[in-house]
Amino acid sequence: MRKLLLWIAVTGTIAAVIEPKLKDHRITSASHSTQVKTVKSNLNPEQTQKVCLAAIATMFSKPLKIVHVTHIAYDIVYLQYIREEDNSLWQYKCYLEGPRVIWGSVGNDTSGRWRTSKYDPIVTWAIEGNKLTIKDRISETSENVRTFSF
Repeated sequence: MRKLLLWIAVTGTIAAVIEPKLKDHRITSASHSTQVKTVKSNLNPEQTQKVCLAAIATMFSKPLKIVHVTHIAYDIVYLQYIREEDNSLWQYKCYLEGPRVIWGSVGNDTSGRWRTSKYDPIVTWAIEGNKLTIKDRISETSENVRTFSF
């Protein structure tokens, strides 16, 4: 019985902690692999960070000024903000795939899933002149749109 419980605990740890980190590694290694095809944006790293900052602020209805980039690993931007209501820390990861913002949560030594399921909201970005528009399409009838100045 103890061996079974130990096996369940180890398997659960692998599924919850290690597997998402491996998925992050596969994504960051995509530029070195011919098996993974992604459509990169034509933005420079500073613009990519601004899109990710604006996307997180839009999705979670937060002021842009409280969202900050913590670090960048390959093409993945890591961000966080402190929620003013209760001083809790919220952390995210983001990368751009064409006009789409791909994101996931981060925290408690885990790496959350990338929001790429067909059931997840679709977040897109567009730049026209010095205006950045983020659209968070939650459903067929619900969309959150914000525009930012560069």
